[in-house]
Amino acid sequence: MMRCLLLLLAYASRVCESRDLAIFAYVPEYRFSSVNWRDVCDGVTHLVMFSVQPTADGDLRGFDALGNMFKPGSPLRQALQELGPQAPRILFTIGGAGRSEHFAEAVASGKSRKRLAKLLATVFEKLPFIAGVDLDWESPQNQNEWRDLGKLVKDIRNAAGRQLIVTTTYHPRSGAIEQFANVKSKSGSKFVDYFDYIHAMAYTHFDPDRKHSTAAMDRAAIEEWYHMGLPLDKLTLGVPFFGVQRKSGEAKGYSSIIDTEPSLADRVGIDESKDGTYFVNARSMSQKVQMASKRGLGGVMIWEIGQDKPFSSGASLLQNIQKTVREGRSLESSLREMILTQLHAFGEDQAISVFSIILGAVMLVKVMTATRPRDLLQPEPLPPKPSRAKASEPSEGKPDASSAPAEGDGDKAEDNADS
Repeated sequence: MMRCLLLLLAYASRVCESRDLAIFAYVPEYRFSSVNWRDVCDGVTHLVMFSVQPTADGDLRGFDALGNMFKPGSPLRQALQELGPQAPRILFTIGGAGRSEHFAEAVASGKSRKRLAKLLATVFEKLPFIAGVDLDWESPQNQNEWRDLGKLVKDIRNAAGRQLIVTTTYHPRSGAIEQFANVKSKSGSKFVDYFDYIHAMAYTHFDPDRKHSTAAMDRAAIEEWYHMGLPLDKLTLGVPFFGVQRKSGEAKGYSSIIDTEPSLADRVGIDESKDGTYFVNARSMSQKVQMASKRGLGGVMIWEIGQDKPFSSGASLLQNIQKTVREGRSLESSLREMILTQLHAFGEDQAISVFSIILGAVMLVKVMTATRPRDLLQPEPLPPKPSRAKASEPSEGKPDASSAPAEGDGDKAEDNADS
């Protein structure tokens, strides 16, 4: 009986134990001068600076804007210095929407891959506070291209001479997983093994009601990954800090939505503005974070942080994510402490009874949050009409997979007004 009790104790500890969710946030270069770096750095675990462009021969173009932010005395460096050990890990993106046209050529040959890897090794040597790189190819078209991307990561890690965080992105339910899930190297390493995290841009489709980034879409993205046998702790769930007008397809940043209709900041359960713009409200954002935690995902990924309200406004989505993560961590800690206390305080029979109740509650949560078959059988939505941006406005980077509000397109209306 005592052996059984010890086994139950060990299992209970595993049930309650989970690493903290990573919070990745993209910051596109057109936000560099307007972002509150202190708030952002205090709110995320990984900050991704977007982006530089690979050339066909393995060079990088457009590093100047990032280089200025990495200089000593810059607002970003000051924020990192103030936070010390609590500062987020810094990555920078190669590629992205409108900046991936030469990716295929850059990684197709060993010569260009090694040149790019060597160049990155120099960057990591000169800027040791940079923790890694995000490879945002929009998007590999076949298994060979995914394999070439994996080879690039291998070359980068070999050339760096130190531990790096390497991430990439993909569009769920686009056929991408079917292409890269079974890609292996000659040594037997799988494609996903080369990466620390892979970001699911789970907001790049509309449902039949022309809503993006719904809970059903999140579940479908997670199930697609899970059923391919891929490790959940490498997956991050992409969450949008923008809304989309359901009739026109016009995108608008969360901050702009709240500025136009301030009462939405207090009505946290409302997910559509008066003009028909659907967005992820505070309550739904918490549910996304909770889903990522319950399913054992590596974290969440934000596109993009410059669309948030300031911390001082009391309506920040990032603050809401932070709060949800902290509450989840506190609940897990309390549950673990209760299990251990009860197991030591009661006799064996009582302890087993308590554990059975707790285990039953855990199983109930799993049943209640399971994916329903009807969620996986929704018809593919029609693509939205693309919004038109003024020619004088900056490119926003990460586009959609053709049928969705893309990361880069997610703040068209806002950027038209103020970038």
